Amino acid sequence: MKKSQCRIISVASGKGGVGKTSFSLNLAYNLSIQKKKVCIIDADLGLANIDVVLGINPKYTLEDMIFNGKSVEEIIYPVDDFLHLLPGSSGIPKLADLSPSQRRDLIQKFSSLTGYDFIIIDNSPGIAPSVLSFCLATKELIVITTPEPTSITDGYALIKSLKENGLYYPPFLVLNRAKSREQIKKVMGRFQEVCKKFLGISILFLGVLFEESIVGEELTHNVPISKLYPNSLAGKCYKLITDRILNRPKQNLFLSDPTEVIKQSVIQFTARIARQDFDKKVEDPLALINSLKILIQNAKSLKQDKILVEKIRQQLKEVESLVDSYLNTAELKKKIGVLSQDIPMKNLITDILLDRNFDVIDLLSVKDIDSLELDLIIYYHLPTKKLSDSHMKIFKTTTPILLISHFNYFIHHKNIKGFLKSPFNIEDFYLEVDRLINENS
Repeated sequence: MKKSQCRIISVASGKGGVGKTSFSLNLAYNLSIQKKKVCIIDADLGLANIDVVLGINPKYTLEDMIFNGKSVEEIIYPVDDFLHLLPGSSGIPKLADLSPSQRRDLIQKFSSLTGYDFIIIDNSPGIAPSVLSFCLATKELIVITTPEPTSITDGYALIKSLKENGLYYPPFLVLNRAKSREQIKKVMGRFQEVCKKFLGISILFLGVLFEESIVGEELTHNVPISKLYPNSLAGKCYKLITDRILNRPKQNLFLSDPTEVIKQSVIQFTARIARQDFDKKVEDPLALINSLKILIQNAKSLKQDKILVEKIRQQLKEVESLVDSYLNTAELKKKIGVLSQDIPMKNLITDILLDRNFDVIDLLSVKDIDSLELDLIIYYHLPTKKLSDSHMKIFKTTTPILLISHFNYFIHHKNIKGFLKSPFNIEDFYLEVDRLINENS
């Protein structure tokens, strides 16, 4: 029976050249010799080179799956019975150019990535959108650093960026090329202290790899150092790290569905690329409007990432202001009151309106409705509950009301201008809201 869930581990670093790819390969190898079925996804976009280290020449890569119609089964390269590789490429940045239907097709392809105990994602160094997206979508993250000051600084910058974008699970840290116990204690102690003080997160120390001349022989022999020299200091360090991974308490908490992880990675990646477009301060109003549509689409898919959604909404407001200024149009912001005793539906309607940059007022929390200057009232009718007398006043105002109900139900008041059955189509909802506001203007 195929497994639908496994442990998915992202491996990342603040800068290149710290041994991240070698670590990913050796961890995967050590897990595989424990009879754990492992797949490495080579997501290092700049130097996708696990195949080079292994001395293999895969026929297809991730780019062929993304753009040339190849399936997961066609591109997976079996290194041995328990270790497989999804070869990397430079194709992942082009994910931003995929249409929604193409993204859905790509995510569906990953649904066949089953039967593994572990999936290791070897990321690019730094804080590129693809790195943040993969790392935040996985429940386990290993950050590789060395004792060099620049490596430590860049490692901290990576964790800081992840924290600012919603990092939830404490990351593991591996110190590579260590020279002494004193150095390990000093570097790790300082790193832990800084992360706790300034980021409010704990760092889990996974292990250390000492500096050895034999490490470079991986490329010469096209074999992981753990297989080449299992009894070396490096080999023993990798075994200890692997044992800690295998014996981690409460492992069920870290199981994930690979399809869902890839889905979240693609959604977040697309949103971050769209955000980068704004940082370039594009002046072309058509380009701004197109980016605005992308952001609206992705904001609806990122409800669990509150920080990112809030930043997207702020940028939506900035774009709207720029477009209005460029086209010399009047402000589009309208004030809408939402009234419903069905709290989940009220929250859903509010979220949809906020995505369109409306000002939304919860009328359940307002005592004096007469004092509000509203462009529209949206009333979601719940037959099992009666409105209070103060809220019944909405039917005596001159503000147009859009009534939404499960039933063919109509309240005969002259200011009910529109009626929608629920559940409603979002586009129909937008059209009806815009129509009523325009009629009232």
